[in-house]
Amino acid sequence: MDELVFTVTPEDDGGFSASCLMPDGLIATQADNWTDLEAMVRDAVICHLGIGTPVRVRLHLEKDSILTLAA
Repeated sequence: MDELVFTVTPEDDGGFSASCLMPDGLIATQADNWTDLEAMVRDAVICHLGIGTPVRVRLHLEKDSILTLAA
């Protein structure tokens, strides 16, 4: 496992949720801001994989923009 990719979604009420599908389950967490989310993802990965397991983590922000156009 070279890299874990977390899908990060902005929440409607602020903050973010992040999840990563693993062969043995799901790693998921949430936080009120990006800095806290990074810390929560670190903790979640360590809890899931164990301390000392080297892994690269990518946080992929998904954000849809909706445009209203009059044509």
